[in-house]
Amino acid sequence: MTARRSFLWLAQTALVAFAVTMGFVGCSRQSEGERCDKRAAGDTDCNDGLLCVQCLELARGVVDRCCPSDPGNQSDSRCERADPQRPPGACTPATGGTGGFGARDAGAGMSSGGTAGTAVTSGGEGGA
Repeated sequence: MTARRSFLWLAQTALVAFAVTMGFVGCSRQSEGERCDKRAAGDTDCNDGLLCVQCLELARGVVDRCCPSDPGNQSDSRCERADPQRPPGACTPATGGTGGFGARDAGAGMSSGGTAGTAVTSGGEGGA
């Protein structure tokens, strides 16, 4: 009976240790050029030394990005700043449309094209 108790204690301890570890691993901080959400999280999405720069302040793209606080100190082109700031509609992401289905999925010799998505008028990255 003591071997079974030892095993149960070991299993419970391992499960607790795993749960605690997953709590620390669940949220990672983003590197330069990666997405962040300025409104929802401020600068906390980004690694130390980086700020979450709003989309309107960036030269292109439709999402906020983690970038160095000094605009001329970026190593990722996604962090290039806009001069002057872009208009408010520039950060509206494109919609993807319905996609349709191909002949392989339809089981017939024809395919459906789906509907077209809306274009990003700012020359952004598309559906980001």
